[in-house]
Amino acid sequence: MNNNITPDTQSNTSEFKSSVGLCDDIYTTDNIFGADTTSDIQQLLQNNFRQKYSCVAINLRLTKKTNLDQLLDNLKSNNPYLQFIFFEAQNYHDPLIPIINKYKVFKILADRDENMLYRSIVDAKSEYDLSAQNDHLLELIKEKNLKLRDLNVDLELRIQNRQISLEESRLKLIQANKYYSTLLQCLVGIQKASSLPEIEKSLLINLSEPLKIKIVKLQFQNSTAEIDSTAKHIFKNKIDITEPFDAYILYFKKADDIFSKEEQIFLKQISSAVSLALKKMSHEQSLKDLKQQWQITFDAIKEPVSLITENYDVIQWNSSFNKFSPIKNEKCYKNLFNRTSPCEHCSLGDKFKIPIQKTSLGDESHFSVESKWIDTLNNQKIFLNIYRDLAEQRRVERQILESSKLGELGLIGGSIAHELNNPLAGLITFIQMLKSDIKKEPDLLKDISDMETAALRCKEIIQNLLSFTRKSSEQNEKIHIKDVLNKTLRVLQVKTKPIGLNIETHYKVQQDLILGQANPLTQAFVNILNNALESVDEKRKLQKNFNPNIQVHVSENKDSKSLTVDIYDNGLGLTTDQQLKAYTPFYTTKNAEIHRGLGLTVAYQIIKDHLGDIDISQVSDGRVRVRVTLPIL
Repeated sequence: MNNNITPDTQSNTSEFKSSVGLCDDIYTTDNIFGADTTSDIQQLLQNNFRQKYSCVAINLRLTKKTNLDQLLDNLKSNNPYLQFIFFEAQNYHDPLIPIINKYKVFKILADRDENMLYRSIVDAKSEYDLSAQNDHLLELIKEKNLKLRDLNVDLELRIQNRQISLEESRLKLIQANKYYSTLLQCLVGIQKASSLPEIEKSLLINLSEPLKIKIVKLQFQNSTAEIDSTAKHIFKNKIDITEPFDAYILYFKKADDIFSKEEQIFLKQISSAVSLALKKMSHEQSLKDLKQQWQITFDAIKEPVSLITENYDVIQWNSSFNKFSPIKNEKCYKNLFNRTSPCEHCSLGDKFKIPIQKTSLGDESHFSVESKWIDTLNNQKIFLNIYRDLAEQRRVERQILESSKLGELGLIGGSIAHELNNPLAGLITFIQMLKSDIKKEPDLLKDISDMETAALRCKEIIQNLLSFTRKSSEQNEKIHIKDVLNKTLRVLQVKTKPIGLNIETHYKVQQDLILGQANPLTQAFVNILNNALESVDEKRKLQKNFNPNIQVHVSENKDSKSLTVDIYDNGLGLTTDQQLKAYTPFYTTKNAEIHRGLGLTVAYQIIKDHLGDIDISQVSDGRVRVRVTLPIL
């Protein structure tokens, strides 16, 4: 046995002072390891309790009469990171494997090699520090995870509140758009007024219909005629003026009517405009100050609005006008349409329409312009121009018109058809009986045959009329629009092959499943394509070397809730009158004896029954386009 310690070992023993327990009977007086050394088991337990050792080295020779499992359990009970080293293990004969597995003994030495023992103590102390440090890090990680969880909950709440705020803003924007047209009319009337009675009259004219206002009254604090404004049918709002007394504007409804919250907010906006008008009349503020106040109002208007001179110079505009051109110090026709001369049909101070032309952005637009003279500056008249795109407006108007036509047709046609069906059926029966009786008289037979043809034609017209008042007996089912169009093209092959026409199809949809009835939809598309075929065939007969072309484009709309079927033809084209009357029952530009004028009318009704829309127009390249929009399932 070597009792000598190497110089390296001796130089580092101080680091173990009060951190290592050594259970041995040789070094009890001379602690060469710098450890608390004892051969008494109880003393070892007490030292560990006080010092909380990082490592305990046990001579197994001393524990022969001691319960080793109980000893280790007591040592580790108040120090979970404590590391154990056994030495002189050859003198211990009881099984060690359960002890090793249970307490995770760090090192077992067969003899008492001091250098090996010292190195084991160094490693065990490092393992103790590492275990304690790992647990500390785990606690820190748990703490951080809790903080992250709290932050995540807070973030979700913020996002939820933000979504609620956005939804509220969206609803407010819808309400603002609802009133903007009335607001604009009120602003024009207020700014053109030159006296208080004119302001009251203008507001009453513009507010009587949309808000059901019966009286508008401007009242000042020094007025002798005070009005009770506590009633629900009266709304009183203070006007901001610079006079030494207060001014109010009062709006009256019927006694049984009340002002909603939205109406009150809207009328407060009117009051702001009245305030500006009163200041203008009282102090003759400069046009520059008025422009700054107006700009706030202009930017709240959805449509492009501008102030221009009679020489077409743009002097003020709203934010919607900015989309046309970033440069405003030019003529209005230059800003809007990149023109070098005024627009066709331009009529400042009046309402006029601008023909279809390209804007400065390159888009084709058709505008209706409301122009009002509002002031004179430097001997030049100033006009307020409001530009409205007519494409959407015309589409809605046309749908309303066609719906009313079909409603009238259904009402009149249903009653007439039911009254005529029975006598007409008897008439056809008697004509056919008469025809069979006079087969031997050719002259009379021709007349009777003509009578039969006319009667059968009347029956066909009545059946078409009844189709608008009867609901289809078919049940709605899931169908692919591609299958419907393919069936339509097969039906029309008998007409396309003789003229050498191949109808082009372009499908750009991933989902074309709709809920509807295949047979009526096929009939609708057959009627639409029949019109296109007849148009290109007529043009083919009139022009030599004409190349007829019909295209069908199917695409999915951006909202992913509907699809569009566009049918183009390069036939004879479409006049404005034909476009307006396209869906009118019995309207036809062809031979009325052959063409009944119900093709597009029937198609219109079928598409509407499928909750879709149909629109017919002539695009810029001269082709006619019929656009059908249907909801995707």
